[in-house]
Amino acid sequence: AKNYDDQKFWGYVSWKYGFQNITLEKLQNYRQTVWNTYYKPVTLSSEMQLWVDDVTKDCTNVVEQLCALEAALQSFTYTTTPGDVPDDITSPEDFLDYFILEKKEGYCTYYATAFTLLARSLGLPARYVQGFCVPMMGKKKMDVTGGMAHAWCEVYFDGVGWIPYEPTAGYGQIRHTLWEESDNPEYDYQSMYDYYANRYKTEPATSE
Repeated sequence: AKNYDDQKFWGYVSWKYGFQNITLEKLQNYRQTVWNTYYKPVTLSSEMQLWVDDVTKDCTNVVEQLCALEAALQSFTYTTTPGDVPDDITSPEDFLDYFILEKKEGYCTYYATAFTLLARSLGLPARYVQGFCVPMMGKKKMDVTGGMAHAWCEVYFDGVGWIPYEPTAGYGQIRHTLWEESDNPEYDYQSMYDYYANRYKTEPATSE
């Protein structure tokens, strides 16, 4: 089934964008590289697991779990002065406990780091991304300043690619158009959502 999906995906990409130098083998090699590089198992503390279980208790698939976790983090407080991280925070698991269960405030790097770790704990490749958040607001040109520097998370889905998530409080509406709000006929966002929601309905993706 996976080879069949790969062939469909590669066929669409090569037809849509004319990538003659991208072969099915290269696509499969890239996927394996993604899993090897960006999937690092994360073991949650018992308290953190209880928090995740509570946030995602009504979810039926991993996509809904990610959206629920994204929304939960967006309910925290954004601040550029969260104070220093305590010296005894020495592991990813320690950071999740500190930020989510105790601090509940911070700036974009806190949120992006936490969400990347949570996505990996669900069994998916995820990467921390740094760049700029430029609110164009319909403008064709915009001066980009250091104050627009931002960090977010992208999660990889087999047969779909990298999907950005915005867990930082106050940034959701700035960075992304919601699936149901897009009126661009070239991109059927609801169908895309339904596709990978159904594909990962029961179990997270694996590298096997």
